[in-house]
Amino acid sequence: MKSQQILINKDLFSNNDSLFATNEISFQNVVMQQLPIYLERDQKKIIQIYKCNHKFLSDFGNAMPDLIAFSEDYSYYSIIEVELSHHDWESHVSRQVKCLVNADYSNQKEKIFQNICNTNSNPKIERERFLKMLDGVDPEYMIVAEKYLHSWEARLADFKARYITMSTHINDMNEFSYLIHDCKVINKIDRYEISWINYFFKFQEIGNKYFENGANISITYKDFEYLFHVDREVDGIYLSPLGSKNITTEVEISELLEIKSIICKDKMFELT
Repeated sequence: MKSQQILINKDLFSNNDSLFATNEISFQNVVMQQLPIYLERDQKKIIQIYKCNHKFLSDFGNAMPDLIAFSEDYSYYSIIEVELSHHDWESHVSRQVKCLVNADYSNQKEKIFQNICNTNSNPKIERERFLKMLDGVDPEYMIVAEKYLHSWEARLADFKARYITMSTHINDMNEFSYLIHDCKVINKIDRYEISWINYFFKFQEIGNKYFENGANISITYKDFEYLFHVDREVDGIYLSPLGSKNITTEVEISELLEIKSIICKDKMFELT
């Protein structure tokens, strides 16, 4: 696969995802430098970002985030987990996110404030406004990684967590640029039960929102995209693999039989 490149004012930057592939601390430092710049444009407010390793308590266990970001007017804040794309989803990422999105932040507000003060050098925080923000503002939950994985986007959407990737690019002068992929939370996600039958998938869609009869659509499975043809019949929707290299040539039939659902989010689809 060819390396992704970015052209900026006649200057060519080439993708180098491997730079931070095994060094989360170095990538976290990049996030602290670059993310506020991006969020300020997104929020149209000045953003502060600090390390935060307070252990948050929830009914699903305890977890420590990496960072906390908040606006200068204390009307917005985000709990941020920095991850590397090779981290295991089930044993690490999913557990962390589940704990963080279910934690009660207002009950731990004083400890959070003290943790930020003790972990960072000279933080500029107005204590009373910060505590009031934790009491009255719902946090945004954000996962920031060095490489985009489609499967993470769909899974994090189930947690209502925002998924941002910052892909590193370098030019011949060893200067850095970052390609940002921002997957904001989409509240409406539909999931339908699906079955593999002989040589196609079959399922029932409620309404006629996603699948147009006769259309060819891309569906992701385990971070690979496969092409399917849509046939709407009286007894359900049929998805037939297309192309000489399709899901039946790349995935064992026994594995296809284990696929139980299709996730629909806008015009993005994933088999799970």
